Amino acid sequence: MLPILGADGTAAGVMDEFVEVTNATIAERRVKTILRVGEHSASAERLQDVWQAMLTALDENTHDVPFAM
Repeated sequence: MLPILGADGTAAGVMDEFVEVTNATIAERRVKTILRVGEHSASAERLQDVWQAMLTALDENTHDVPFAM
């Protein structure tokens, strides 16, 4: 935070700078989801198991995949 001084030298306000991290947070979450899909589906032996593993992995990310069942 950086104080903003008025003409008389008293504090007239503050400036608070920030760094936007929304895109990085979303990207990190999505990469984790992709890794989970790989981890969950690696042991699948049948096609049905692959789909179930994928749905289980996708279900863990309710922010980016809200409609996975």
